[in-house]
Amino acid sequence: MTHSNLPETIHKPRRRHRRFFGGCALIVLLPILTAVYWFFIRDVEAKENKLQFATPVPESKVYAVSKEDSLLNFTILGKVHGTIDISGENFTLEPTEDGQWHVVANMQLDGQSTKTESGEFIDFVLKAGLKADEYPYGRFVARSIETFADPTNIPEQAAQLVGDLEISGVVNTYTLDCTVSVLDGVLTVYTTPTIDLKEFGVNFPEQIGSSEMTTEITVKAYLTENGGEADATTPADTTN
Repeated sequence: MTHSNLPETIHKPRRRHRRFFGGCALIVLLPILTAVYWFFIRDVEAKENKLQFATPVPESKVYAVSKEDSLLNFTILGKVHGTIDISGENFTLEPTEDGQWHVVANMQLDGQSTKTESGEFIDFVLKAGLKADEYPYGRFVARSIETFADPTNIPEQAAQLVGDLEISGVVNTYTLDCTVSVLDGVLTVYTTPTIDLKEFGVNFPEQIGSSEMTTEITVKAYLTENGGEADATTPADTTN
């Protein structure tokens, strides 16, 4: 009798363990599945950005952002890697009263372009969390604390861009530590900020990871002809 009951006593704890872990998995996945379902079924009209771009003054040197040469790489939830397109607009060198120049940033991020290495399901989860259908674009509008002597020739150096960042329809004051350079008609900005998405109303279940997004951002912008608006894919000829 003892031997005939032995397999049953061994298997019962295993079944209980499987039920326990299955329940835990359901608890973790349920908020995610709910968010994805909600993302698909709701009919939401895209809203305009609350944050408006700064208008370049007539004397400014305008560098139009290149969509092809600029990109935001990110890591979120501890292990999910992906990219977001930088879809516009410009960086300008704006004159000061004492003959120096500030960098003014007008940068736009395309939330609908969010793409990860983890597949379409995770892409949908992130877009739903970011409310990318309702607020398609993030924006950063700021001015450098530092001033520069020559708007067409700035060796790479550290700078702080102080202004406002809009994500998911929420605007917060934000300071971006970065490096800036201008050479041969090309303005380059490089930065690696960590953005706490909770500050912008974006919350992911704690069971799946942190809402902090670590980023690596590279922006290339090209000097436009006569300081006016121009297509970023056709930089001005600065060889003459």
